[in-house]
Amino acid sequence: MTLPQRIDNIETAIFDYEVANVANNIANVFYEIVDGRIIDVDNPEVMGRFNLVMGACLSAMQKKDYLLLADQLEYELKPMIRGRM
Repeated sequence: MTLPQRIDNIETAIFDYEVANVANNIANVFYEIVDGRIIDVDNPEVMGRFNLVMGACLSAMQKKDYLLLADQLEYELKPMIRGRM
């Protein structure tokens, strides 16, 4: 399964309010992005933007604002990794 497909699955789980594994699945996606060097981890600007997205996702999860989380994944994270897979 590709990374964008995994993100789609997380979004689907959110929309179905099956949120028990969402945090773990998102952590795995972020780990894969960094470990797999899907983004330019040596570029401070790219990493800064990525860190902002991770922070926004964490904040949304803490507030249990899952729709905001889904928006962050769809409109911030996916465009960041698009074309780098």
